[in-house]
Amino acid sequence: MDSLKQEKIRRLDLVFLLVVFSFLTILSSKFPYWFLHQLAISADQSVYVESGNLILQGKVPYLDFFDFNPPLIMYLNVIPVAVAKLFHWPLPLGLNVTVQCFHIVSTALCAYFVLVFRRTLLAPAFVPMLFAFALYSQGLIADHGQREHLFTLGFMPFFFLRGLRYLKQEEKEIDRRLAILTGALAGLLMSLKPHFALIWLFAELGFLSYAGKFSLRPAGRRLPYLELLALLVPPLVYLVCFFSLPKQALRVFFDLALTVYQYGSLWGAKSFMHSLCGTYYFTEPFNQFLVGAFFFVILRRRNPWLSGAFMLALAGLFNYLIGGHAWTYRLLPMALYSQLLLALECGTVFNIVYERFKERVPGIALLASLGLFIYSFNYTGEYFTMNERDYEVAKEEGFDLSKIGFSGFNPRVDFDDTFYTIVENTGAHDTVVYMGSGIRPGYPAQLQAGRPPGSVFLYGYPLTMISQARLTKPSLSAVFDRLEADTIERFGKDIAKNKVNLVLVQECPIAELIKPYNFVDKYLSAYSRVCEVDGAQVYKFTGGKVDLTRYSTAARREIVLKVLSGVWSEEQAASEKQVPLPVVKDWVKRGRKALDDGLTDRVVDDKGALLQKMEELYRENWRLNEEIGKLRAP
Repeated sequence: MDSLKQEKIRRLDLVFLLVVFSFLTILSSKFPYWFLHQLAISADQSVYVESGNLILQGKVPYLDFFDFNPPLIMYLNVIPVAVAKLFHWPLPLGLNVTVQCFHIVSTALCAYFVLVFRRTLLAPAFVPMLFAFALYSQGLIADHGQREHLFTLGFMPFFFLRGLRYLKQEEKEIDRRLAILTGALAGLLMSLKPHFALIWLFAELGFLSYAGKFSLRPAGRRLPYLELLALLVPPLVYLVCFFSLPKQALRVFFDLALTVYQYGSLWGAKSFMHSLCGTYYFTEPFNQFLVGAFFFVILRRRNPWLSGAFMLALAGLFNYLIGGHAWTYRLLPMALYSQLLLALECGTVFNIVYERFKERVPGIALLASLGLFIYSFNYTGEYFTMNERDYEVAKEEGFDLSKIGFSGFNPRVDFDDTFYTIVENTGAHDTVVYMGSGIRPGYPAQLQAGRPPGSVFLYGYPLTMISQARLTKPSLSAVFDRLEADTIERFGKDIAKNKVNLVLVQECPIAELIKPYNFVDKYLSAYSRVCEVDGAQVYKFTGGKVDLTRYSTAARREIVLKVLSGVWSEEQAASEKQVPLPVVKDWVKRGRKALDDGLTDRVVDDKGALLQKMEELYRENWRLNEEIGKLRAP
């Protein structure tokens, strides 16, 4: 009898180890991708990261730089920026690694609740749900680090804790520190968008529908549960901090950001039916929700947690539809919660089968965990194979990160042509202004290139929104006319004040919007048109108007070689060829850098530097020995 019991314990230990290794394998599978794609980041997240970078420099939101969003996401992005600077990584890599680590922590907290309360929770039913949650970030690239992504990661441990409270499934007292941490984390990320609170309320209603009464405080106590108190603290602190911003910054937020967004956000709005079935990435999560809702009706009495999971998915759908925009990141809560609902339903069915056959088929749990491990290993193996192939291609065709001060190669798929234009026409500390109808392609290209913004406005989106707001609310046309004039004037003054090196103006609709203000003649008189890229005219500071298309590559090469060889000085070259001196200086700087990059051999040069350092140390040692000898002499 003892041997059978020991064998059962060993089998359960093996099951536990296989499940743990499966989760660790899945959760770590994305890291090689991010370290290969060090500059991979989407438009919105790049602005958040840039905002965090500017805050670290002591700048104030809305006063020193502008974005439509409330400031919490900007301050949260100080964390990945600090991580990137600590390890000398590109800023996009800092964001992606930080978020990936946050996902691991969140999954570990959820798994902790399932493990500690496994007897009352019926743990086998939750393994598929946890596994689906672990897979969540692995498939995200474009929306990795969006506010919806961060919220869904931070809310899940709180969801598990509240379910335990409602369903009275705590086998023992929950650690107070853990309850406070879980509640504070959910409250902080819930503050990113006001309607995230609806997701929490829907989850509470789901558990309430099964439990029959609210679970707000422990029996016999007056104060609510610690996690509920902790949930409310971050929003209150956030409100106090927000209204502590300088008055001028708050005035910009309410007068420009909030007013324009209120009436101008219809610029990107989509119809109800398009939001549901416009493309496959809308229909897939919606179909998953419908399937999950169908099986919820059948299985809801088999597992009390299904009520909370179903209401989460319903809240995700509602959260997406009230936005009125067919943007993929708005789908994230519905997509995740629908998958978690389906996974919990699969786990519930598995638990029914397991309970019925565990005595007759003792190895059923071991077989299931082995299948989970094989899937995880295969999934991660495919990721590694893909990354290895991409790395070989990147070495041949990718972007050499040494050009922007880092090491490695980044696949070209992560860049727009705007990125290459910025890199080729500016230096490391040169400022750039992109005036476009949206955020992309100015951002992420500018962040990827590491070029600081040359204006308070990181993008030209306010002009597009103001134009739409004027159409939406004609009665406020005078207000929007004033805001438009002020915004365009601020762009121009910033360009002059900061001596911006490169200005990109989108042809449609921005060029048409700024034309009545004579913007190009008034503010870009010292700039020459370089080219057109991604639908934008590129203007470079040259000190005066120059037709740069007259100078072929061969002509520029001739001038640069004569300057570098000492035949001409930069001033003589400018005089001889009738080219503005700033243009000649730029050509020479780029030519010298190209020669250095082309002739640099890292192995040989590093070895040479090491030998030189050794020689210097040898000479210093010899000198010190001579000094010691002199001191010892009688």
